[in-house]
Amino acid sequence: MKQNISISPLKWKDDVLYVGKIKVGSVHYSSFISREDPKKYQATCFLPGIKSDLGRFETKDAAKTQVETGVNRFLKLLSIED
Repeated sequence: MKQNISISPLKWKDDVLYVGKIKVGSVHYSSFISREDPKKYQATCFLPGIKSDLGRFETKDAAKTQVETGVNRFLKLLSIED
């Protein structure tokens, strides 16, 4: 038996990703990275079962895409099947 779960769409507010009112991930510029390293944007996820450090990326959009991928994996895990 499969149960459908109604989930609010993902929404970015500045550099923070929300599902409804719940903060599920973020992207930030990391000033701790050396000047020579082009991967300056850190992607982070706040959901159980998904690692929190999703990596560093050259662009903010690439980091946001990685956060969305992680959150979508988590939402797929929520689909309950017998």
